[in-house]
Amino acid sequence: MPDTVKSLRKSNNDLKRQLEAAKRDFKKLEDRFQAHEAVRCEEDQNGGASCSLNVEVEKSLDFLGKEYDDLSNSDADTKRELCRIGTKLDEIGVRLEEMAGILNEMQEYSYSFNVKLLGVPQLSADENAVQTSNLCVKIFNKMGANVSINDLDIAHRVSTRSVTREGPKPIVCKFTRRLARNEVMSLRKEACKINPEEIGLPQAEEMTNVRLVDHLTPRLQLLYADAKDFKSRYNFEFCWAKNATIFLRRSTNDRALKIRSSSDLTKLEQQEQSMLT
Repeated sequence: MPDTVKSLRKSNNDLKRQLEAAKRDFKKLEDRFQAHEAVRCEEDQNGGASCSLNVEVEKSLDFLGKEYDDLSNSDADTKRELCRIGTKLDEIGVRLEEMAGILNEMQEYSYSFNVKLLGVPQLSADENAVQTSNLCVKIFNKMGANVSINDLDIAHRVSTRSVTREGPKPIVCKFTRRLARNEVMSLRKEACKINPEEIGLPQAEEMTNVRLVDHLTPRLQLLYADAKDFKSRYNFEFCWAKNATIFLRRSTNDRALKIRSSSDLTKLEQQEQSMLT
C-alpha cells in the first residue's frame, strides 16, 4: 500500500500543478477580457477612438489557443463561458482536495501498524532487517508483550532528517496485527528498563534513552514540527502525537486540543493573537 499511495499522491500533486497553471492562464484571459471591455467602453464614450488599442487587446485573447476562439462571438457569451470555465476549475480543485484527503487517510492507516523506536543501540554497523526484526521481538518480549516474529512485517533502521543528530539510527517496525502493535505501545514505558545483555547487546550499551513513539506520516511530521514551534511561541506546556493526531495543551488543568491540519493550527494561532490584543 505505501508504494500505491506514493504513486497516487504524485499523480494527484501533478494534477494540482496542472490545475494551478490552468487557473493562472484563466486569470490572464479574464483580465484581458476585462481590459477589452474597458477599451470598448472608452471607445463608445469617445465616439469610436482607440481603434488600434482595441485590435491589440483582441489579439491578446488568443494566448490560450484555439479552444478560446469562439469566446469572441459576443460579450455576453464570453462572460457566460468564463463563468462556466471558472466554476469547472473550482470543482476540479475541490475534487483534488478530496482525493488528497483520501490519500492522507490511506497513508495514515498504513502507518498505524508501525512503531518507531528511538535510542536502541545497533547490533553492528551493517545490521540488516532480519537482525533488527529479531532485536525488536526481544525488546517487546522483555517489555512484557506477547509478540512473535510472525507479528512483524519488517523492522529496519532509518536515517534521521537532522544531519547533526547523534546516536543510533531509529527503527521503524511494521506489525502485521494492530492488536500486537497496540499491546506493545501500552507497555512502551518499560522499554528503557531493559537490561541490554538480555536482548543480545553488550552490557556497555545503554537502554535508558529508548523510547517508543507513533510513526507519523511525512505530512503529520511537518504538522508536529509546526505544533511544537507553536507550543514554544505561545507558552503551551504539552505537545504530543497519538493515533495520527497532534495534541496541544496549555497546562495540566486545561483540555487537550486536537490538531489535525495546518488550518486547525492557524485558527488556534488567531485565537491566541486575539487574546494578546
